[in-house]
Amino acid sequence: MEKKNSYNRLAGLLAFVLIIALLLPNAYASDGNSMYYDNIELNEAPHQEPPEMMMFAFTVIQMDRSRNLDSIVEMARALPNSAFNPSKVTSYAIAPVFTAPYSAGSLAAADISDAVNTLKMIRYIAGLPFENTDFPASLNNIAQHGAVLLAASNQFDHYPYKPFDMDQSFFEIAYQGCREANLAAGRTNISDAILNLVADYGANNIEIAGHRRWILKPGGENYGIGYANHAGGNYGGVRVNMHVFDGLNQYECEADTYISWPSSGDFPIQYFTATTNLDFASPYPWSINLGAEYQVPLRSDIQLTLTRHRDGKTWIFNSSTPQLWEGNFSNNSMHLSVDNEGYGMGKAIIFRPDVTTLGAIRDGDVFSVHLSGIRDSNGTAAILEYDINFFDLEKELNRSRVTITVRDGLNPIPDAIVSLDGQMLTTDANGIVTIRVNNNSSYNYVVRKTGFAAKAGVIAVGTSRVSITEATNVIAYDLGDVNDNKSINMQDVLLVYQHYRGISTLSTDGLQAADVNSDGVVNMQDVLLLYQYYRGKIANFAIY
Repeated sequence: MEKKNSYNRLAGLLAFVLIIALLLPNAYASDGNSMYYDNIELNEAPHQEPPEMMMFAFTVIQMDRSRNLDSIVEMARALPNSAFNPSKVTSYAIAPVFTAPYSAGSLAAADISDAVNTLKMIRYIAGLPFENTDFPASLNNIAQHGAVLLAASNQFDHYPYKPFDMDQSFFEIAYQGCREANLAAGRTNISDAILNLVADYGANNIEIAGHRRWILKPGGENYGIGYANHAGGNYGGVRVNMHVFDGLNQYECEADTYISWPSSGDFPIQYFTATTNLDFASPYPWSINLGAEYQVPLRSDIQLTLTRHRDGKTWIFNSSTPQLWEGNFSNNSMHLSVDNEGYGMGKAIIFRPDVTTLGAIRDGDVFSVHLSGIRDSNGTAAILEYDINFFDLEKELNRSRVTITVRDGLNPIPDAIVSLDGQMLTTDANGIVTIRVNNNSSYNYVVRKTGFAAKAGVIAVGTSRVSITEATNVIAYDLGDVNDNKSINMQDVLLVYQHYRGISTLSTDGLQAADVNSDGVVNMQDVLLLYQYYRGKIANFAIY
């Protein structure tokens, strides 16, 4: 009997301890859904519950698929940022206070502007609206409170406990700043932290890519940014809170077609790998969020093929592909998941090749995505296909776009061959070719087309690192029309013969037209070819 009572008392004590453990927060408990990588900790992304009824109309955002290498490079120049400088330390305008009475402080305006440029650049690359994207002071204040709370109490949680000496009003703002934010730790540069949030690495993140989805939400305009660096805590005492709730429910807005990362078309490698090191083998997930044109996808139906053009390597994703999470996470495994929960936007398909076979993404690599097993808004089976053309942004920022226009007087000459910088280019219907070349160099070019004189010139590219157009358009001359009367007759033959014999001298334009075999010399061979053309013996002149 006494033994039974002892057991009862022991059971009661254990139950009491368990209840207390559940009720009391633990200041040192790990999130349990976090993965430390490359000195940054990404907490599980904040979740927004979907509405119970979907009776309202969507606002549908039109995606911009026209963005290309040239426009992305120009935008990178217009939106300079420090996202690829992890050693930079964010500055305060007003330093926070990490003990009672707590004070959130505020960040330096230059660092906030830098973070705005980073976020705008990310959204621009994705083809999303970006012009009005901003970090307003009201949301920054909420995020800043949250960052100070986490750094001061050495926590890393969307639902932190209140330190005993923290004022209730401060805590309520800070709690909101944690619950409604993407959280990162260990990065002293807020722009670098934003770039790593969109990369969304980690065992707890790969299934949903929630941080990325909040950053790329279709109607995203107002975000908040907070930063706190409190020596002595884990992850160097550094916390970054990016407020992502803007008062709009995620389901009120979606893209018309799809949002992908890396996005379709030209894409800068560095914004996917989150580093300027091109030898880095990216372990980050790839993602597609289907828009209004599609129904919610099912993982059991997905058939996705990723093909690398360089070597024909193909990765096939379907229901048998592993779905990684904390319990089985590995960089050496492929991954496929589908998620429609409240993380900025739904209808998410997340996939990743195994890092070993993917290796480093190279400048010029092209990947094709072929997705089937999805249905359009009418329930009809659909296929989504797009290419990703990776390029080295750092290299292209040190290059300029040169435009050459080939014309005959006022008339453009299509299909002319332009040789420049080791490349052979063909003019379009407007007589135009464009090429990107290195700055601080001069380039020789030659323009050729059958029936016209070859034209040579030099283009000097300076240090301005802006797109340039050759100031003087290239004028191609009618071969054989030495007197420029728009016809080739015996008078032209006689003029060339007289120049050859030294009887008269042709003008510069006349010399170009007289060199009908384009060998750089006007001689008897040109006279004979021109006479044969005039008599109808040959249809055109040889171009050398």
